[in-house]
Amino acid sequence: MRNYVAHGAFGQKSEAFEFHSAVGLVPVWINQEKERNKFSIIGYLSLVEQDAIELIEEFIEFLWTSDTKPSMYYTQKCGLPTILPFVSKGKYALVCKSMTSMKQFTKTIQMSFDGARDMDWFI
Repeated sequence: MRNYVAHGAFGQKSEAFEFHSAVGLVPVWINQEKERNKFSIIGYLSLVEQDAIELIEEFIEFLWTSDTKPSMYYTQKCGLPTILPFVSKGKYALVCKSMTSMKQFTKTIQMSFDGARDMDWFI
């Protein structure tokens, strides 16, 4: 059963692609080069691994050099979790405007986590 909420739908009326099998999940291949009979339960992916790796590397480079750099710093470099009240109150949007504000924010968050870990809030 295709989860059309998470993955989108095939039909014009948002109907999902369903395949029932006694053995469990059956992958369905979509061949983009065929005009007819695009769907098949047998087939092979034609994937050039080096091209896929280069594409992924280009995308990661884009994330680190575009407007998402402060977010990448927060999640990837500092490994900090997303705190939902900061999202809803617009804090992340505010600090993502520059690397300087993001670095200051991450330093504050890390100090708070360190203090909590050391139970310094009781002092």
